[in-house]
Amino acid sequence: MNVAAEQFPKQDSPAGLSAVVLFPNLYLWLVFFASLDIVFTRVILFFSGVEINPIAGVVIAAFGVPGMSVFKFSVVTFVIIVCEIVGRTKRKTAKQLAVFAVVVTGFPVVWSSVLLMSLIVGGELPPLEDDPSRDRQHVVEYAPSSELAMELPSGIYRAGSNCRREGFLNG
Repeated sequence: MNVAAEQFPKQDSPAGLSAVVLFPNLYLWLVFFASLDIVFTRVILFFSGVEINPIAGVVIAAFGVPGMSVFKFSVVTFVIIVCEIVGRTKRKTAKQLAVFAVVVTGFPVVWSSVLLMSLIVGGELPPLEDDPSRDRQHVVEYAPSSELAMELPSGIYRAGSNCRREGFLNG
């Protein structure tokens, strides 16, 4: 029996099932690696990387990063439920499935870590093509009728006493 599961008293439900999950430590690692996978994938996509998993690529293209998160945790939830159902009758098989899920989920995390470390150690970050702040310009007008105006790299500003914000260009 798992150490974490032994800390709780057994409370049998009417169906005779234990109230504690079978492999809490493995499930914790599974959720942890899935979370790291989502974070690392988002960072790699931000630096113009591509998703190499074709299923995840389709989900990202259709629903974006939030859709990828929902998809990833839906798969994790499904695996945990299958482990719990199978584990009630075949504990060894369920544990092997949980270990396999942790290893499979951990592999992209290790690979993404290597990619990110190569970016950091190499010192050459790729261009940020989709950086939303790069094309954004602020336009703030102070007294629109004023002759005094100056243009800065981040936008156009006019000096005067009336303060009126015009908004964003391209953003």
